[in-house]
Parts: sequence; structure tokens; C-alpha cells
Amino acid sequence: MSELREISVNHLPSPTWNWLKVNEAYIKVPSEAVKGNELIEAGKDIKRNVSLDQERFLSFEAGLGEEFSQLTESFKIAKESFKIENDTKVKEPVRIDISYLENSFAFNSYEAHVGDDSECTFIVNHIICEGSDIKEAACDMRFIIGKRSTVKLVQIHSFNDEMKFYNNVSAECAEDARFEVIHLELASAGIFEGLCCNLLGDRSSLRIDTAYLGKNEDIIDFNYVARHRGKETKSNIYCNGVLKNNASKVFRGTIDFIKGCAGAVGDEKEDVLLIDEDVVNKTVPLILCAEEDVEGTHGATIGKLSDEVLFYFMARGIDEENAYKLMIDGRIREVASKIEDEKTREYIFETLLKNEDEVSEEEEDE
Repeated sequence: MSELREISVNHLPSPTWNWLKVNEAYIKVPSEAVKGNELIEAGKDIKRNVSLDQERFLSFEAGLGEEFSQLTESFKIAKESFKIENDTKVKEPVRIDISYLENSFAFNSYEAHVGDDSECTFIVNHIICEGSDIKEAACDMRFIIGKRSTVKLVQIHSFNDEMKFYNNVSAECAEDARFEVIHLELASAGIFEGLCCNLLGDRSSLRIDTAYLGKNEDIIDFNYVARHRGKETKSNIYCNGVLKNNASKVFRGTIDFIKGCAGAVGDEKEDVLLIDEDVVNKTVPLILCAEEDVEGTHGATIGKLSDEVLFYFMARGIDEENAYKLMIDGRIREVASKIEDEKTREYIFETLLKNEDEVSEEEEDE
């Protein structure tokens, strides 16, 4: 049995009062790991297992934090690498299915260097194999995105009620580069999500769309950081979620305007639907500003369905319980519909959401 090591993750870039308990999160992680089973589908336009600039990737700021990076590097687990050359528009997405079977802490790591004037989509699906007793896993993904290039990343996390998962995403964007991220967090005992994007080049941009469902005793912990360094850079961070039963969630969204990023624009919004009285929600939107000529906005909508919305449903024969079910389903579908790949959308709509509905019905029967 591997020794557990406590580390701090998801640090708020500018700490606030300690008694609020949002400056960071603490997790206990095994000091040893195995590689999760993976199935990778990548087209001929993508070079795999190539030599990349390791020093540069290791220098990336990790959304989960430096302690996470140091720990996962100590695992000495081989990284999967991808290289997309200049002027390459990859038509089919890179599909990565990570399945967990062994009762051991699993870790997977990926690095991608996308050349100038290129486009590529990565779709990563995390699956627990039937009969698996795994309780914890982690993933690390890092991207170098060249000039005028676009990288789209879709990550789907749907686990059982005993699984804890730690996910780190880091990226550097050159001039006019775009990084678009979709995160779907549908079930787990704990999700710790860290993302940091350095908008180095002028007019580079980041967009994050996240949907989550927290239920039972789930813990959901986000840390999204957009570092604006280039001029006229842009970031949009949108998080849409539902909390029920005794679930708890912390959302940290940071837009950091660093001196020299004149003309930069950042916007972040979170919309949280609270279903039960015992849920715990903490929302921490943060704008840091060392540059005068910038525009930053943030907002949050937190609460239950209004009487007007409930009346609208009931007038159409839908009771309060089913009204909430429809709202949960609708929020996840809204984000999932932004996924361009039809196969992935169908998997979410026809498999994952149906499974969630069946689980909810079983819980009600009990």
C-alpha cells in the first residue's frame, strides 16, 4: 500500500481571509501511481511519441499547483506526446479513452505542441471499468499553441460515488492563438479541477465552458486562471452547475491582467442552481489588474428556481421535482451542445444523461 502524501492544490492567486477556506484545497494522494489504461485514436496528420521541449513543458504554471506537478513528476510515468506541424487542419479529433480497472492510484500525462496556422481537437473521456475498486486517479494535459492556431479540448468526467479525481490543464498561447475548453463533471466523490492558461501572444484567447452536477456528499473544487500577458488578449470563463443533497463546491475564477496587456478583455460568470438546503457553495471570482487599459467583468447567479419559473412549469403539468430534473438536464445539455463532434454529443445525451436519470430514480425509490 502506497504511503499517502498531503499536498495543497488549487491555490487562489491572491489569497483572501483564511477563515473563508477558499485560498486552497488539501488532498491526500498516494506517493506512487500506475498508468491508467488508455486507448488513443489519432489521425496521420498527428505525430505521436515524439521528442518535445521537456524543460518548457515543465516550466508551465499548473492550475492545480506546483506541489501537484512535483508529485506527478516523481511517479516517472511515461508521457504521451503529440505534435501537429504548421499549416495542419486536423479533421478528426484526437480521441483519448482512459479506463480505470486496477485498484491502484492511476495517473496519465499528455503533452501537445501545435504548430502555427493549425487546428486540432482533443476529446478525453474517463471511464471506470465495471467491477473496478479504484478510488483515485489523476490526469495532466499541457499544450503549446502556435500562432493563429486553435486547440479545442473536451474532457468528460463521469465516475461512481467513491471516485476522487484530480485534473490539471496548462497551456501557452502564441499570437492570435485560441484555446477552447469544455469540461463536463457529472459524478464523483470529489473533483479537483485546475486550469492555467498563459495568453502570451497578442490577441490570443481562452474560453472555458463548464457544466457540473454535485450530489450526495460530492466535493467539487475548481481553479481557473487566465494570465493576460499579450496585448488585446481575451478570456471568457463560464461555469454552469447544480448542487443537491449535501454536495459542496468551490469555484475560483481568476482573470489576471499583467502589466503590458493593454486592450485585454476578460469576462467570467457562474450560474449555480441550489436544490437542497444542505448544499455548500463558495464562488470566488477574482480580477487582478496591473494594467490600466483593460476591461474585466465578473458575475454570479446563485439560488433556487424562482416562483415564476416554478409556476410556469406547474401550469404545464410539471411538478417541482420534475422541474428541477429538467433544469439539471438542460444545463448539462447546453454546454454539451457546444461540442462539435456528433459521436461525443450522442454519447453524452444517450448514455451519460440517461444513466444519471436512472440513478436519480433509484435514489428516490429508496
